[in-house]
This record gives sequence, structure tokens and C-alpha cells, in this order.
Amino acid sequence: MGKTKNQNSRDGTSEQSRFRYTARMKYTADAIKRLCIVRRNTFEFGKKVIMAVCAIAMIVIGLLMSGSNGTAIVLMPVGCIALTGLNAKARGLADQIIKSYDGKEYPHLQYFFSDSGITTNEVSEECPYSRIVALVEDNEYLYLFQNKLAAFMIDRETIKGGTDGFKSFMEKKTGLEFCEPFNILKFNLKTFKRYLEFTQAAKAANGDGYQGERLGRKSWMR
Repeated sequence: MGKTKNQNSRDGTSEQSRFRYTARMKYTADAIKRLCIVRRNTFEFGKKVIMAVCAIAMIVIGLLMSGSNGTAIVLMPVGCIALTGLNAKARGLADQIIKSYDGKEYPHLQYFFSDSGITTNEVSEECPYSRIVALVEDNEYLYLFQNKLAAFMIDRETIKGGTDGFKSFMEKKTGLEFCEPFNILKFNLKTFKRYLEFTQAAKAANGDGYQGERLGRKSWMR
């Protein structure tokens, strides 16, 4: 039996011109951990800043009170633990996701980018570019967030058509700009403004009906 028109368009045997770019992502445990940390730094960065400020305050107060009473003995170690555990929530979430696969193979996704939206080899429903709320990048991956619970994670080296061209294409289609994950050491007013834009866009997208790829399991971030 011959392949359907839709099947042919996905495996590249026909309608190749339909897709402007294609890419892949082979998830690993490390990739899942990175995605969870990037997600937290993108949509919960404000909470991390507050935690960091409180942790530093406890350490400073503990140092100033050192020798005066036993409060310093409590404040300093608690502050240090809090400061080193800023990504503990993200790592905990990643551990849950990894455990849910119970030794099974992690998703291996193919992405197809047309002029109208994004599809994958696992989800037939197209995601319009208007549903992308944040574009984030690091040295290995690109992250296209549909909301704070779902993202297309892309291996930069697998993009057919060129990474720079793809980034320009996505920025034009979404009206957004790629940025690096927020970093407390580089925190400034511009960073804070962009963080607010991301969180507001993600909040507005929470009611969106799109149920696209979420690491291959729609309930992975619940």
C-alpha cells in the first residue's frame, strides 16, 4: 500500500518544499535536567532571585551575629543550603520525569517548520507560531516554549537549513527574540522586564487548548 500524502511530507519523500526547516531532538537524562533548569530560569526566575537574596541575608546576618548567640549557628548553614539549592526544584522535577520512563527509551523527536506552524513526528496537530511565548537558547539547544509547561527542545546541530537562518525565521514568525537563560549574576532591569514579559505571556497561554509535545508525555509537567 502506498504512503499517504501526510506520511510522505513527513519522511521527506515528497512535498519537501513545504517545510522551511527541520530539526531533531534525542532526549537523554542530562537533556531533561537541562530543560527543567532552563524552564525554571525562564518562568520562575523571580522566585530564584528572592531565594538568593534571602539566603545571602541569612549568611550576612549570621556572620554579623557570630559569637553573640546561637542564632548565627542556625542562620549561616541554612543560608548556605538555600543558596546552593536554587535549582533543587528543577532537579527534583527532572528526577520525577526520568523515573517515569522506568528504563524505557527517551523520546526521539523530529520537528517540521512550515510557514504556518510546527509539527512533530509524534503529534499531528500543528502548533501555530503565535502560540510560542518565549525563545531561549544556550550553547547546545534551542527552546521554543508554548507555555511554562511545554516546550520544543531542539539540538542546534540537527537543524537543516542553518541555525542562524532558523533563528531569524523563528523570530520573524513569533515576533520574539532569542535570549540566553536568565542568570542571577547578570540580573538587571532589562532582564527583569523580559522575565515579566515571559511570565505574563505564559500565564495568558495557560488557557490555550494546544496539547503538543511535552517530552513525549502530556502529563510530564503536572
